[in-house]
Amino acid sequence: MRILVVDDDPRIRETLAGPLGAAGYDVTAVGDGAAALAAVERERPDLIILDVAMPGMDGFAVCRELRAYEELSGLPRTPVIFLTVRDDFASEETGFQAGADDYVAKPFSIPALLARVRLRLPNAPVRVIDDYLRLDLTTRDVAVRRDGVWQPVRLQPLEYALLERLYLNAGIWISRSDLLEQVFDRDDEDTKAVEKYIHFLRQKLEPDPKAPVYIQSMRSVGYRFKPLDRAV
Repeated sequence: MRILVVDDDPRIRETLAGPLGAAGYDVTAVGDGAAALAAVERERPDLIILDVAMPGMDGFAVCRELRAYEELSGLPRTPVIFLTVRDDFASEETGFQAGADDYVAKPFSIPALLARVRLRLPNAPVRVIDDYLRLDLTTRDVAVRRDGVWQPVRLQPLEYALLERLYLNAGIWISRSDLLEQVFDRDDEDTKAVEKYIHFLRQKLEPDPKAPVYIQSMRSVGYRFKPLDRAV
């Protein structure tokens, strides 16, 4: 499934491209409306995440042009999710009138945005596989390949939540305190729970838990899922 990200802020494009790619989507990111419309004609994305406030053609105008192009060409409607700092009712109404399917205000939560993407792409093959570890973000099935055979791994809810948070931010270091708040819903300073569940995950997933490959750590920084070479 192909997703087009349109935002004039390169930091937002990077923030979105990583988790979307990690979730198994093929991501194209562009910085303005003209490039977005060109990408639509060239690549026919399955979904578009579209900023509103951009120089030149704003997101509302891009969406109107997209809907006119689809109608003229007899093409199916491409889901559009607006992602914008404009969270007032009038802007939201304008967005839906322009042809949007969803409207998300900045700042936004990556897991919540991914949930909205999955809602608009219910049949998307959100499955990520490498030669050893398999993670299906749709069914929440996890498996490792041992002796040439894929073997299911049973994870407790908190173990899976921790793995998913790390995986969706693959290559990005996350502090213990942030993981404690984001996964365990705690705002205290006792991060032993994070270390405990990291240990559990490594025991279940790593080829050698004493030399972890997937769940990496750096002293005084935190943890990360290894940078991904590809997502399929």
